[in-house]
Amino acid sequence: MQPLRSMAATPTPVLTQQEVDQLFSNLEIILNLNSELLKEIKLRMAVWTNSQRIGDVFLKMVSTVLIYYIVRPRGYNILC
Repeated sequence: MQPLRSMAATPTPVLTQQEVDQLFSNLEIILNLNSELLKEIKLRMAVWTNSQRIGDVFLKMVSTVLIYYIVRPRGYNILC
């Protein structure tokens, strides 16, 4: 992200600062969500049994994912 932000400040940027913000503003949130999900799945897999379930791991993440969708920037629609 930092290289793109730095390039946005040059006289001939590939992307403007606004475009960088619109495209990548939630990257850290997504990375954190994915990291947390991976951690939880690895913990579950470490103690896996024949009757083990994993759906609760995803259900636990639902509230976090919903918050992400609520707080996403309005400019998100430019990507769709």
